Amino acid sequence: MAQQFDDMDFQQGGGGGQDFLLQLSMHAAFSFVRRSVLSPLFRVSMLTTVEHELVRQSLIGTTGFGGMLGCVKHIFVLEGASAYWRGLLTDAVLAIPASITEEIATDIVNSQLFNIVGPRAGDLSQGTLLAISMGATAVLSQITAIVNEPIQTVMTCYMGDVAGPAESENPTFQFTGPIATAKAIYQKNGLGGFFRGVSLNMLSSVAYRGAYFGAMHMFMLLSSEASQSKYGMLVARLLSLVAGVVAQPVEVVRRRLMRTATTEKKYTGVIDCVKTILKEEGPLGLFAGLKVRLVMTGAGFVVGLLTANAEQ
Repeated sequence: MAQQFDDMDFQQGGGGGQDFLLQLSMHAAFSFVRRSVLSPLFRVSMLTTVEHELVRQSLIGTTGFGGMLGCVKHIFVLEGASAYWRGLLTDAVLAIPASITEEIATDIVNSQLFNIVGPRAGDLSQGTLLAISMGATAVLSQITAIVNEPIQTVMTCYMGDVAGPAESENPTFQFTGPIATAKAIYQKNGLGGFFRGVSLNMLSSVAYRGAYFGAMHMFMLLSSEASQSKYGMLVARLLSLVAGVVAQPVEVVRRRLMRTATTEKKYTGVIDCVKTILKEEGPLGLFAGLKVRLVMTGAGFVVGLLTANAEQ
């Protein structure tokens, strides 16, 4: 009887393991589908964000792309349709160690936070809890930067590369692949080249999440339960757009620093980068690529809903 029970238990456990692997495989497949659909927008967003850097390096003309549609046209005419998905497979593969690191770091930070705040959480105000949450976000972003920052630097240089130089009869890419990109970064700036934007990693996360959760906190305080239930989803999507606007200047400076990891012409630091952008492009230069980012945020919401329904 005991043997029969053990056999039955083993079979059930095996089935559960198979179900878990199946769910994991489906999740990975749908995640790749989402990345594939959004990849063209992500490439255009990356290029328009670092557009002026490409001008400075004479990879595109002095007038730049001429807007979002100009960038789309540039890719299609000079690089071909497949270039809209440049870096897709690399991004999907490198997202695995980045995600694992984030999960581990999140568990560590959350467990420590619970031990410190958990017993007293009910006595703290919502504002205090929000501040603690932002502090935890800052710590988390710096921990994950050890793995995530080199990945983001390589992807910025690789996806932010264009067929050039400007006016060339046979425009070619600077980097043939992510490995060649990583080698170029190391040869120019050593290991430090992979961490050009690390000082802004924390600020970027805090700016986005602080704007989002801060505004959401105000909405929850000022609205009724009926309004929260009826308009909560819409407000959440609108606030993600607002948070994107708030965080864009930080993202622009961060990506510009990363994009110079393979060049001789580089900024001395964050302040120098900001000053240069303001001097050469004006205040709007800090919002380069914002239009595409907002479009991508909206498209990501729609794609996420469709794939989530299909996945279920």
